[in-house]
Amino acid sequence: MIKSGKTKNFFLLFLLCSGLFLAIGIFEINPAQVQNQNTYHIALEGSTWNRTILRILLTTPNHASWWNPSYLNDTLRAIGQWNEAIQYFASNFTGYAFLSIVKFEPSVSSQIQPGFNIYLNWTENELGNTEDIGGLTTTTEQGNVVINCSINLATHSQVGIPFFDSDMQNIALHELGHTLGILCTNNTGEIMTPLYSPPSSAKLISTLDVYGVASAFSWITSFNSFYPVNKWLPSQPVILPSNIPYEFLPVSHQNAQPQTLANNSYAENIVFWVEFLTYTGILPILILVISILIFVALYPKKKKKKVRLTP
Repeated sequence: MIKSGKTKNFFLLFLLCSGLFLAIGIFEINPAQVQNQNTYHIALEGSTWNRTILRILLTTPNHASWWNPSYLNDTLRAIGQWNEAIQYFASNFTGYAFLSIVKFEPSVSSQIQPGFNIYLNWTENELGNTEDIGGLTTTTEQGNVVINCSINLATHSQVGIPFFDSDMQNIALHELGHTLGILCTNNTGEIMTPLYSPPSSAKLISTLDVYGVASAFSWITSFNSFYPVNKWLPSQPVILPSNIPYEFLPVSHQNAQPQTLANNSYAENIVFWVEFLTYTGILPILILVISILIFVALYPKKKKKKVRLTP
């Protein structure tokens, strides 16, 4: 049997450890609450391509010290995930078969080459001066028609922590969505939400996302109505029609994010905060404080001498 004095010490230690794990877990991103699908909407760019095959060149900085080949694989999976989602939507929802001819065609090179519609590259640091930006898409337009796009993806957070594979693929999914003509959604559980907090688990493309893409490419059904774009392309955010349920679209094993410990949401949060505390110099201080608290909690206290009182 454990004596009461030690029981209190172990209880304090238990509370301390529980509090630390709770502090880590509190930063976990909770999935969006289930709502009526009509409450979800997605905005459109207001411009679109006049072509259906989008050739995308991924330029790899192979000799950079911060470069990791896994970033390329993450981004290629994101491209494949979009292609699959578009094909699934075209095959399973009546009236959208025209989308089957819309797809990305990726190529990889260590040098910039002419003749591509989209250019994608990576940089080590986040892209914002006043705010953290993990990805940035720049579009060149002429009369509401997209001429070309460039995507820049950061590989490290503002404090220098490398992004996980899941984060790189999620960020690439978001930026590729912009090149397809969609902006941001009001559903925080979507890949097109404007705010993203790494580390995060794998994201899926929704029917709302692809419906937005279908709206941008609806000219395919009648090419003669392509011009002027601003006459047929919706200027307001679009919502799903009643015959299309709001759901996340399947992804093949080939394009799914690898199921490793690193992609476990709780493990990602633990690793992230350990790396963050290490980079900022807080970890050694935190370890010292925890060590002192554990020592105090476990240090044997001197028993008080009991005095018998006269009845």
